[in-house]
Formats: sequence, C-alpha cells, structure tokens
Amino acid sequence: MTKTILPMYGHWQSSLSVAASPKLERAGPRPRHVPTRYLLSISVGISTCALILSLVFLGAVSFWMTPVAFLFTTAYNTTLLILSSKKKSRPAPQATFWDDDSERHKLRVTFKLWAILCTILCAVVWIVAFVILVVITSMLTRNMASQNMSTAHATIPSVEAAFALSEAILHVYIAFRCIRGRRQHFL
Repeated sequence: MTKTILPMYGHWQSSLSVAASPKLERAGPRPRHVPTRYLLSISVGISTCALILSLVFLGAVSFWMTPVAFLFTTAYNTTLLILSSKKKSRPAPQATFWDDDSERHKLRVTFKLWAILCTILCAVVWIVAFVILVVITSMLTRNMASQNMSTAHATIPSVEAAFALSEAILHVYIAFRCIRGRRQHFL
C-alpha cells in the first residue's frame, strides 16, 4: 500500500483506495461562500441578544425601537428560512416549445424583490435604533456623575448599540448579496 500523489487532482490517495473508488474529486480551493440561511440564523441570534439587553430597561432607552426592530427582523428571517427550505410538493410545470428548462428560470426566495426590499428596511430600522442608542448613551454618560448613576446605565445601552450596528451591517451585506445574485440570475 503506497501513497501516491495524483498531479491533476492535487491530493494523495493510497493505491488500494484508487482501485476501490474510481470516482475522484476535483482539487482546488472551495469557495468561501456562506449560505444565506446561516446569515439569517446569525441575524436571529444577534437580534435576540439586542432584545435581551433592551429589555433590561424595558426598551425605554431605545424608545422601543429595538423591540420593534427585533419583531420585524424575526418575522422576516423566519419567513425567509421557511420559504427557502420548503420543498416543492407540486410537480414541475410542463415545458413548452419555447421554454425547454422551466426549473432553471425560477428565482430563489432571497433574490426576489420583496425580500431585498424587506432586507433593506430591516437595515434601516436597525440603523435608526443604533442612532437612538448612541444619542441616549452619550446623554447618559454626560449626566452620570451628576445624578449618581451606576456605569450599567451607560454600558448596557452601548453594548445594545453594538448589537444594533452589527445587525444593520449584516442586513446590508445580505441585501448586497441578494442584489448581486438577482443580477447574475437575469444575465
């Protein structure tokens, strides 16, 4: 049993396994493409952390913008996750003489216009929540010494602002990926 390097495939295999498995994989770097469903799941986690921090002060520090953004984002993310994982139960439509491959022309759910607009709306709502949190946190830190407030009154909203900013950045990234995928689909 000797180990040989297969030059056209870029990896080694023992001589016994080459004879046993004639199907070889192609070598090369795998693309570093994170599926959108993972990004949506990460978004649910980040928005949940922001909601938990917001509910420490019952949402009043962000003028209840973070809980509203959480509800909208969670509804959007779960809708996209359910629609993208739903198996098509009806049979494929019959191909006509001008359209021989009707499955190829279907858009993924994340590439549809309503999904892209909702993603942009989520990003805008989180940016508004971030701006409100930054303004309130700066006012709290300015008045902290004069009113004998603890540092938690300024620390918790600043961490919440960091979560709101990361959520906004994530939704902008998802929107750009969906727009790029939509353009590539129609080319």
